[in-house]
Amino acid sequence: MASVNQLVLVDGAISGNTDTAGVSLESLQVDQIGTLVLSALGAGTSLVVKIQRSVDNVTWFDWITFAAKTSAVNELVAATTAGLSYVRASFAFTGGTTTCTAKVVLSYDKKSK
Repeated sequence: MASVNQLVLVDGAISGNTDTAGVSLESLQVDQIGTLVLSALGAGTSLVVKIQRSVDNVTWFDWITFAAKTSAVNELVAATTAGLSYVRASFAFTGGTTTCTAKVVLSYDKKSK
């Protein structure tokens, strides 16, 4: 990535199954990498975090999926397909306490016009 741009989708406490608000993604972006920094997760909990994409900010499709987590961890996942007009983070808890502290960032390069 020559000129890395970052879009922070969430940075802080999450409670329960949550989808963040959609954020407009800059056009002409390539080489997307999702970063998950999970600094706290309740005991007995499994958490799946995804970055989803949308063309209309209404209908959402899974795009970058992080492996299920049961403890604090950092993970990078590269997108294998292009982004769309909007992105958001999605949190799905199973069992245990449904809270965590997380940061989800989408990093990407811009291609020239």
